Amino acid sequence: MRSVALPLSRPVWAPLLVALAAAAVIAWPGRGAGDSAELGTLLAAARSALVASPHLPAKLDPGLAAEAQTGEQVRVVVRSTPGARAQVEAAVAGLGGAVEVGGGDWLQAVVPSAALEDLVHLPLVVRVDRPLPMLPAGPVSEGFRTIALEPVPPFPGAGAGVKIGIIDSFGDYQRLVGSELPPPERLVYRSFTPNPGQSRHGTAVAEVVYDVAPGATLYLAEATTVPEVAAAVDWLLSQGVQVINMSLNAPFAPPSNGNGIDAATAEKAARAGAVWVNAAGNFGNKHWLGPWSDPDGNGVLNFPGGTEANRVTVPARQPAGFMIVLRWDDTWGGACNDYDLAVSWNDPTYGPQVVTAAGTQDCSPGAQPVEIAAGTAVSADGTLAVSVRRRPGAQPRQLELFAWGGPLQVSEPLRSVAPPADSVNALAAGAAASWDPGHLQPYSGRGPAWTGVVKPDFVAPDVVTTATFGPMGFAGTSAAAPHLAAVVALVKQAYPSWGLAEVRAYLRERALDLGMPGTDNDYGYGLVYMGGGSPFGPPQPPAGPVIHPLDDARAWITWGAPAEATTYRICRSPSPLFDSGVACMDMAASAYSFAVIDVPQRDLETWYYRLQACNPFGCSAPVAAGGIVRRQWPGPDGWDFYMTASTYAGYAVVKARNLRGAGTADLELYQGLQGFPGAQLRRVCSGLPPGGQCEASWPGAGFVSVAQALGPWRVGAGLLAP
Repeated sequence: MRSVALPLSRPVWAPLLVALAAAAVIAWPGRGAGDSAELGTLLAAARSALVASPHLPAKLDPGLAAEAQTGEQVRVVVRSTPGARAQVEAAVAGLGGAVEVGGGDWLQAVVPSAALEDLVHLPLVVRVDRPLPMLPAGPVSEGFRTIALEPVPPFPGAGAGVKIGIIDSFGDYQRLVGSELPPPERLVYRSFTPNPGQSRHGTAVAEVVYDVAPGATLYLAEATTVPEVAAAVDWLLSQGVQVINMSLNAPFAPPSNGNGIDAATAEKAARAGAVWVNAAGNFGNKHWLGPWSDPDGNGVLNFPGGTEANRVTVPARQPAGFMIVLRWDDTWGGACNDYDLAVSWNDPTYGPQVVTAAGTQDCSPGAQPVEIAAGTAVSADGTLAVSVRRRPGAQPRQLELFAWGGPLQVSEPLRSVAPPADSVNALAAGAAASWDPGHLQPYSGRGPAWTGVVKPDFVAPDVVTTATFGPMGFAGTSAAAPHLAAVVALVKQAYPSWGLAEVRAYLRERALDLGMPGTDNDYGYGLVYMGGGSPFGPPQPPAGPVIHPLDDARAWITWGAPAEATTYRICRSPSPLFDSGVACMDMAASAYSFAVIDVPQRDLETWYYRLQACNPFGCSAPVAAGGIVRRQWPGPDGWDFYMTASTYAGYAVVKARNLRGAGTADLELYQGLQGFPGAQLRRVCSGLPPGGQCEASWPGAGFVSVAQALGPWRVGAGLLAP
């Protein structure tokens, strides 16, 4: 699996790193059963750091407060009260700050460190945080075979006319324009971040989208923080995009319920008629969920097995970026139960190190049930120790951890889908191995969402090849999501009026069920699958078209409707070879598979018909429907009839209609041409009144004919039954 490191500079976190030789001799009362002396040292250092943590306003991110001590300016993310962003932006300017970007109720700005306290106390400010990065969820994609895409590679027009937005970071994308990415006229880029191109993650995402939907227009929106993403969404929707892919997650955001980051992303897209596709996140083995447990009463959480620290595995003896998120079930914007988080490790040079997260939860409107410890560690043994403390007075709650940087030794995949993929308005993509879709990747986020909805919605292939990351080098739900997003674009191409509900139902109907029978919270509805008839290429030809007499002036063509046809093309020619005089008409597909055609008006006027099924990806091969010919000689009082000839299931189908206005007539049906050697009389219909019909069928094809008898005299006409 590929991990995209977004290392945070060591100086930023220096005020939070506790390197205390004395910590080694501070006892942590009631150390968990089975915890080693080395772990006891780390836990003691963590406790010392938490005890020393200052008491800050509930609406202020403690990590931001520490960062503000290291320089004259600090970058902040501010959430305003609903509808008050413009006033807060004006206040930021009044404090000497500069707004970088804004979207929804969020804004991102650079402010003087000395002004941070005044900003926090503004009544219209709900929360002030660090600009935490959204976390990445991990030549032609191998996913084609996994999802049964036909043809391979896709029809060049697949996705034509559809606008797909991608929110990510697009380092070095320019070198792939026109080869692994669309040509310049179908690629639009805009940055919403002050430091674009820091990662090539989104470039690989865009490659996968282009592999599956090469005819689409891509809109690349560079954004990494919540305000940047909110602004990117506003821009994409203003450009009329129909599908948005984001292979990023925000585990530090509240569970999606319409009031968190989902309000500015998936929910806003759904209201605009766009379909939001999101990576489910790579937290399946980096997530823990469980109740508060403290059997020894020392105020420190005991994880399953009795240990007071959950280990995160990271590369040993080299810098490793990490972000650990602690959430618990409490009110977002009014949390009353105060928990703290510490991450500690043994640095081979500096000894025990600790990063703490000790925000204030005091029931005030800015208090949130989340703590975030992030930084860069150099661990001697390749592990980080995560511990959780409950402040006096806090009630026992259900807790969960998300770890970015490495897997947790004690993990629980249940509910590990991270926002905004957990939104009911998002299609969340889990990751199945491209070489074996029955193998669900251990890191693939699982559901259900906290609202109870099934997550992920579907799984799609990962571990695929891109020019950005090389052979089989792009893994994770980050790689799965663009496969799903591009498939959604193909569906939108065929059915542009469809919204999220229709697209989800369509894909659910065709998904390949994996894992436990039926819908589950590992594979969701199953593998997004295009086999068995789908709108991802031209439809199959119409089945068994036949021409029948309808009345004196009209005939009709009937056929079996192929799956995914949106229109039919009916062409006629006086020649069975269609080498001259060809004229065509298109008609919309409907529940009724027939078309009415005119009967020829002149003597010996002959038309042959053929039929194609079409959709936005092209038309099927043409299928011969048969022919129709008229005899009217020498005038209205003489011989007058028309005949149709088709071939169905290996049989010639011949029909004729008497058009004389008075009296009766006989019609004779022949295999071969009447009056020529080898012709066989197959049926005689005697005494037919005006409008009477005669029909017969026999094995084979070739020339067929009809003769109308008036007394001893006959006039005939022939057709080539295809």
